Parts: sequence; structure tokens; C-alpha cells
Amino acid sequence: MARGRWLRFVAVLPLLIWAGWQSVTHSGTAVVVDPRNEAALVELAADRLNDALTDADLSQVERLSAEALVLAPVAIEPIRLLALASERRGNAARAEQWMRLAEKRSRRNPLIEGWLFDHLFARGDFSGALEHADAVLRSSPPHLRDRVRATLIRIAADARVIPALAELLSAAPPWRSRFLATFLADPADLDSSEALLKRMAAGSHPPTPEELYPYLDVLISRNQFDRAYQTWLDFMAPGGVDQIPYVYNGRFEHPVRRSPFDWILTREALVDATVVDSPPPASGKALRIEFVGGRIARPIAAKLLILSPGAYLLSSKVMAEGLINERGLRWTLSCASGEGGVLASTDRVSGTTPWRILDARFEVPQACEAQWLRLEIAARVALEQQIGGVIWFGDISVKRSDRLRRTDR
Repeated sequence: MARGRWLRFVAVLPLLIWAGWQSVTHSGTAVVVDPRNEAALVELAADRLNDALTDADLSQVERLSAEALVLAPVAIEPIRLLALASERRGNAARAEQWMRLAEKRSRRNPLIEGWLFDHLFARGDFSGALEHADAVLRSSPPHLRDRVRATLIRIAADARVIPALAELLSAAPPWRSRFLATFLADPADLDSSEALLKRMAAGSHPPTPEELYPYLDVLISRNQFDRAYQTWLDFMAPGGVDQIPYVYNGRFEHPVRRSPFDWILTREALVDATVVDSPPPASGKALRIEFVGGRIARPIAAKLLILSPGAYLLSSKVMAEGLINERGLRWTLSCASGEGGVLASTDRVSGTTPWRILDARFEVPQACEAQWLRLEIAARVALEQQIGGVIWFGDISVKRSDRLRRTDR
């Protein structure tokens, strides 16, 4: 070889070596990839998969992924891409085989777990699908968690899913409370929601009162009073059903839970409502309410009752100290459905008074399934909502007062 030709060959040798690197053509565009760079091969395979239109395109994806896998036998992404290529070809069985292999090599990979969740759910393997949903919801990017959670909420009412879902939720995964808060806040099917909760109740970690409060609120807003009361009895009420009086916790003997069938105490910044030892000469516990001055428009305390039609007597002990309000405080009782107006109203309390009894007789009419008992300011206009001072209540009860039934439940 002449000296000039040899020099020219040496000059272009690096270019010839570079040209020996892999060149992949797609849609008329040539892309050069170092066949010794696993990451570059994977990146190109992913790009080709996104744009793949033909079997030839998918073959190219598979070849690139296989070459990357040869370079990095423990890599996860090439295997996942092989699974996705098989899925695009319509070969679900092979896609699952590849994806399960990827899962074994990298447990909790969100993309792999999400794919297996979708795949197994579509196949009807709900128990298997929920196992992968659990993995996604424990540790995945927010957008993937939100997607899987939304799918779970959509399918939770499916009778085929409920047994496996209840078993999973009964294990108390860290995402359970958020899931239940969303699912129970707007259940599409109340019967299915109830079935799920009952199955959970039989597990090692039953639903907590805090998880059930939103559900009770939904039932009450839909006038499903009996169902709400039964749910409360099943999951939240202490002791046997026969021991529940008309006014549960009327003596404040149990810690107050913010529940419609226990007590809903105001959270107004200008009000401090707490359970304390009763001031002498009374004994037991009492609800102490201190008003630091300001306007209070909403009820200070409220409770939902389930009273059948008939005659009743509402009674409460009360003591006040420097309670300043033009109209005073009173207990009222009205139908929860909003019809029928006020059924009962006690005398109003203001100023300073020793322990005494407030009471009111009332009649529950037909078509009044539930009743709200409320402690409120007897204000007619906003100016009359100004209040200050301290008041105590204890021994709040409702008794039958007709001749046929005089026993207090």
C-alpha cells in the first residue's frame, strides 16, 4: 500500500470503528448506539416501543432488549420491555412470564407491580391483583398510587372482589385509612359497603371508629338512619345492644368520640367544651362548657337519637356561673329529616344557677325516624348570639312517658 493511501486509511480508521457500532433505522431515521452500552440500548428500545407500529418494530425492541440483557443479566428494565413487547403482540401469557421474572429480580418496582395489578385484575385473579395493589400503594410515585387507588375504589363494590379486599384491609396496611376515607365518603352501593365492613370486622384489625365516621355522615345525609345506627352498634358502641339507652353517654361515663350517636361537640375557637368531674354536690361526670366571649351561631353539642313514635320526657341537670346571653341556652329536639319542626325545647338557662333540672315533654310523630338533640343559643338574630360564662350539664336522658311504657332503656 502506498504511503499516501496508508496515511489516509489510518486517518479514517476511528470513523470505521465508530461506524461498526450498531446503527438502528426506524421510520427512515438512523440512530447509532454503542452495542456495549446497556443503558443506551434500553433507552433506544423504550423509544422504539413507544413508536412501534409493526411486528418488525417490535422485533427490533426485542432484539435491543435482549442485547441489553446480555450485557447486564441482572437488569430489570430490559425484561420489562420484553414483557411489554409481548403484550403488544397479543401474547399475554409470555408477557406475564417476562413481568414475573422482572418482579422476582426487583420486588416493589412500581411499574412492574402496577402492570401485574392491571393484568391479573383483567384476568379475574382478584386476590393476586390485590397483592400487587398493596405493593403499589405502599411505595410508588403519587400518580401511580392515585391510579391504583381509584381502580380499587371503583371495584370495591364488586361482590367478587369483596372477600379478597376485606382480607387485605384486615391486615391494616398503611394506606387503609386513606382508602376507606375516600371509598366510604361516597359509596355507590351501600349493601356492598356494608358487606365489606362486616368482613373486615371478622378480621384481626376491624374498622376503627375514625375510619367509620365519614360513612356514618354519608348514611345520615341520605336519611339512612337505621342503617347508620346499626353500623354504629356493630362497630363502635361498647357493651351489648340491650345496654344502650336512648341517650347514649348521657352521663359522660365514656370518653366522648366525635360521632353522631355519641356527642358532636363544637370546635369553635371561642368555646371550650370538655368532660370533667361534676362540681359538688353532684357526682359523676359532667360536660363543662366555657364561652370566652363572642358570637356562636352553631349548636354547641349535638346527638342523633333513634326514637320510635310515642311520648317521651327529655331531662338534664344544669348549673351555670356568670352565663351572659340575652336569650340563654336550651336543649331542642327536632326530626332529623327536617320535617315537623321542633318537637321539644327546654327552658332557657342564663346567669348563675345551682344544679337544677331542665326537662321537656314531647311526642315523636310517625315518619320521624331519627331526631337531633341539640344544645344551642336561643338566638333570633345575630346580635343575640353573643355569649360568655360557664355552664355544666349532666345526667342527660330521654324516657318513655306514655302509660304503656315507662321504662328507661
